[in-house]
Amino acid sequence: MKQLKLPYSIDFMLLGRCNLCCPFCFGPKHEVPPMETELVIKIVTLLKTYGTKNIVFTGGEPTLIKDLPIILSETKSLGLTTVLSTNGILLSSNRLLFDRIAPKLDWISLAIDADNNLINLTMRVGQNENKISQFQTIFHLIPLIRKKQFRLKIKIGTVVTQRNKNHIQGIAKIFYQNNIIPDTWKLYQISPSEYGKVNYEKLKIDDVEFERIFADIKKIAGTYGINNVIKYANKNRPGKYLFINPRGEVLIVHGKDNDYHSVGNILVDPSRALNNWHKYVNENLLIENFDSTYPSLT
Repeated sequence: MKQLKLPYSIDFMLLGRCNLCCPFCFGPKHEVPPMETELVIKIVTLLKTYGTKNIVFTGGEPTLIKDLPIILSETKSLGLTTVLSTNGILLSSNRLLFDRIAPKLDWISLAIDADNNLINLTMRVGQNENKISQFQTIFHLIPLIRKKQFRLKIKIGTVVTQRNKNHIQGIAKIFYQNNIIPDTWKLYQISPSEYGKVNYEKLKIDDVEFERIFADIKKIAGTYGINNVIKYANKNRPGKYLFINPRGEVLIVHGKDNDYHSVGNILVDPSRALNNWHKYVNENLLIENFDSTYPSLT
């Protein structure tokens, strides 16, 4: 009998709500409420039981969840590698929250989408209550991480669209000038999922242009000491990921439309999800994707 298992890494979308309104967002629609903490911990325990080793907590914006420190503590207590994908706004403005969350992470995934604040504001739309933009928070948050949580590794994500494509190369110089070299810099081709699907026609970048932009940026990044520069191309997206959304649905990216499709619900019928994901996810590709994005660093 085939042993039931889940893959090496899973992206867990904890909620849809966000304090930004980005036109390319791949996460759940903002009206989707957070999963109850008890259910999150139940699912994380199931993931561990069925062989998952790494969890990327995402959203929406996970730092909006009051019990996020509890969720992260439970995850780390199970021995799972823990990654938080966040826009950084609340962590930058709330030192108490930073001190509660940062020690419980192995990696933090942040974002910069342009080499200046104005263009970045058209991508990461919104700011905190003090009118500080997401772009500006990065220059406060990364030095804080390097000083107070030096073992915490940093990944920067940049979404490539028609809106910002001419303002990405300069990001490498900004990293260098501000002494905030990330451990990983990942470029994402805008995908037709969720809000990205709504705005796809006006923002899309074709495969040829994306590959050219990536090659140019990788070369430039190397001159500034950014050594791990990788990409997320739509043509290679299917088969690389398994997601869980705030409703407990287990999602794959289907090759027919590059969009999310449910293969079961881990809360309602976990056996269906456990049996179905193999049909759509290539675990070798998934492992390669996670390990290249979040490599073990000493």
